[in-house]
Parts: sequence; C-alpha cells; structure tokens
Amino acid sequence: MKTVIKWDLPLIKDIIIKYLLKVVIASIVVAAVGVLAVTFLKSPEYSSNVQLSQNDNNASQISTYSQYVKTKNFRRMLDQKVSAQKKWKNKDYSIQVESGDNSVFFTIVATSSNAEFSQFLANETLEIFIKNAGKYISGVNVSVLSKASNASQPNRVNYVKIAGLIFIPAFLLFGLISVWRFIRSGRVEDAKFPEKVYQVPYLGELGLKSIFETDFKRHSEPRLPSTAQINH
Repeated sequence: MKTVIKWDLPLIKDIIIKYLLKVVIASIVVAAVGVLAVTFLKSPEYSSNVQLSQNDNNASQISTYSQYVKTKNFRRMLDQKVSAQKKWKNKDYSIQVESGDNSVFFTIVATSSNAEFSQFLANETLEIFIKNAGKYISGVNVSVLSKASNASQPNRVNYVKIAGLIFIPAFLLFGLISVWRFIRSGRVEDAKFPEKVYQVPYLGELGLKSIFETDFKRHSEPRLPSTAQINH
C-alpha cells in the first residue's frame, strides 16, 4: 500500500516550526567544528607575488597567461627548478595568475606553507614565464613591475567563507533528515496530525485515560469476604 501525503502550507509550516531551530543549531555546531578543525589542523600558508603589465593594453591576453602557468609543460620546468634545491624537495605549492577586470596589470602568485619557499617560487616562475611564454603564446608583450615580495605574514583565513561552505550543506542535510523523520516516524505527533498529513478528518478524542484509571481502581481495590463466608 502506498502512502500519499498532500503537501500544503499548514504541513510545511508545522515541519518548519518543529524542526527549524534544531536544524539551525545542529548546522551551526557542525560549521563551528569545521572552522576549529581548519584553524588547528591546517598549516598556515604564505603567498609571494610578482607584478607585471600587458604593454599593448590587451587585457584579454592575461587569461591566456593564467592557462599557461597551469600546463604540464610549465609545471615540469618549475619542478626542475625546485628539485635542484634539496631543501625544497617534496613541498606542495600552487601557482596562479590574478588580475582585475579589464586591467592590464596582473600578478603571478606563488603559495606554499613556507614563506621563503613561496618567494623562491615566485621568482623562478617569473623567470620561466619571461623566457618561455612567447614560444607558446602569440602576442606576449609584458613588462616586469616588481620582483617577488617577502611573504612575512601568513595568509588570512576567511573563516566566514569556510563556515558558510560547511553550514549550507549541513543545513540542507539535516533539513532533509528532519522532513524524512517527520513523515516516516510512524508516530502521531498531535491530535491534528492525521488530518494534516494523511487527510483523515479529525473527529474528536476519547477520554480513554479516565476510563482506564476508573477500571484499574475498581479491580485493584481489595475485596472483603462476605458475612456468610466468615460465619462458615
């Protein structure tokens, strides 16, 4: 037999009232735990960057540079530079190109868990880019505005963003679980529950409690023997 539930505003309202606060609190707790885990378990990261400009005012060219530094060819050349320095072996890092909208100025950013290594990466990335970009990309016409910056301070962690990324899926998950429990719990939540959920008309209530209490008292009272039984 299939269970058919009619979704209407009263039913949705009851679900929201009954479970919303619990779902929000549970989601906040999960988000807080996630933020704490990131704070204590994630190593701090340092970023160093070099600044360049596209000389011919062709800002659209910069997106091509961003794609180039992510190619296997570029990564191989950079890895060779890193491997030549024994103290930097097996260190993770990332390279990316950043720029403003329709701006001819852009930066190449190197990020790692070590400030000195990030600065080394930024300078080596700049050298490889200047020497090789023109071989693979037409219209390369850039000027170097600054060498690698000293990454003395760790990158700031955006805790609000992290909390939001954790809170939203947690809220949706707990919300779906709550709706499922509301529908499939098998319990009558209140007197109007059958009518709201299964469209069974509410006809009233029977005072079974008082009936059971009266019957229980009647059967539990001690019975005295009759006079005939005592004389006998």
